[in-house]
Amino acid sequence: MRGFWRTLESVLAVILLMGFLLAAGSVYFSKTEDVNLGSLGYEILKELDNRGELRAYAVSGDYESLNGKIKLPGYNHSVMICCQGETCRGQYPDSENVAASVYIISGCDGYKPCEVRLFIWW
Repeated sequence: MRGFWRTLESVLAVILLMGFLLAAGSVYFSKTEDVNLGSLGYEILKELDNRGELRAYAVSGDYESLNGKIKLPGYNHSVMICCQGETCRGQYPDSENVAASVYIISGCDGYKPCEVRLFIWW
């Protein structure tokens, strides 16, 4: 009778272990939904502009503070600011899968057009 209970205990342990591995592994094996990162980046920049946070950073060229305002869980991102008559500030990512979103503003207090580029990659 002792052998039967040990066999039953072993089978139960294997079932529990396999159930745990399947539950934990299903996160990695599930199909990820297709996200249009270009549109997502544009919507993020537009939302920052609607809240009044984008223009001041863009005109001053403060890409680091602007980059800190953007939250994209699961993705890497960087910001580049290119104003008319100036060199671009920021970093282009060194990755193969990069989506770029561009948001153009006319300035903050006066006319000083700037292009804000948001790069998103995984």
